[in-house]
Amino acid sequence: TGADVRGGSCVRYALGPGRTSCCGSRAASYPEEGAALMDGVTASVPGMQELPFGRVTPVAVIAPSHNEWIRRLDGRGTLDADDRAARIVEARQSLGDAIEGNYQIVVNCELGAAAKTLLLIAEGNALSQKQQKNGRKTAEEMHRELTRAI
Repeated sequence: TGADVRGGSCVRYALGPGRTSCCGSRAASYPEEGAALMDGVTASVPGMQELPFGRVTPVAVIAPSHNEWIRRLDGRGTLDADDRAARIVEARQSLGDAIEGNYQIVVNCELGAAAKTLLLIAEGNALSQKQQKNGRKTAEEMHRELTRAI
């Protein structure tokens, strides 16, 4: 419930459409020490930042290029044309949010390396200036490509 999130007994939550519903994971489900990572859409970040979480660090994990993202998206074989179009619109919005929201942007060229980077961020480390510059440049390029695709 909202009271559980506000009271700190939930460490993970998601807002439903229109911010009218909320679901969360109890803190007791997680180890007592260390960071907890969660996935979500960028639209939920402002709501998370309003709640009493110890720290909210917005991170976007992106493919190394627009073409690679499309290859990965289509490679799943699970989206019909309408779902694919909706996913492209959502990705464009999320990239824009990440760029404007000053997110840590992790370029996922290789899963193991991206996972290690996420753990470093969860431990309170920032990306290097080179990683930040590369992530922002890649996100801006992908955002431009997705804008053309819509």
